[in-house]
Amino acid sequence: MQPRLNSDEVDLARRLKETRESLGLSQVHVACRLGIARTAISMIESGHRRVEAVMLQRLSKLYERPIGYFTGDDSSISGISSDALAVAQAFSRLSAKDRHIVVSFIEYLLSRSRRKPRGGAELSNHGLQMNAD
Repeated sequence: MQPRLNSDEVDLARRLKETRESLGLSQVHVACRLGIARTAISMIESGHRRVEAVMLQRLSKLYERPIGYFTGDDSSISGISSDALAVAQAFSRLSAKDRHIVVSFIEYLLSRSRRKPRGGAELSNHGLQMNAD
């Protein structure tokens, strides 16, 4: 007999599936990494199997997300836009070298925005105008 899941457990199953897919991982890959059958992952993600605490911890570590991310209890992600979460998920799939390049670029953009504008684009009453440096 299949367990009857409450809405929190259904949300957990959905978040686990969405995260796995956003990371580009197959159920087979996840199952192999965790040493369980692929059908177990399928049943968890479809809401036909409850997620035990130890399994949630292992999935959290594999997916590089805090457990609260899956349970909806993580206050550190509340207020973050879906765009920012999508960028974070894409970033996590990059190689270490590419992540370093992205971080360097972000640091460059932040330092540029802290400096006094010397040119670039300005918004005026007449629309967007480009200024010479």
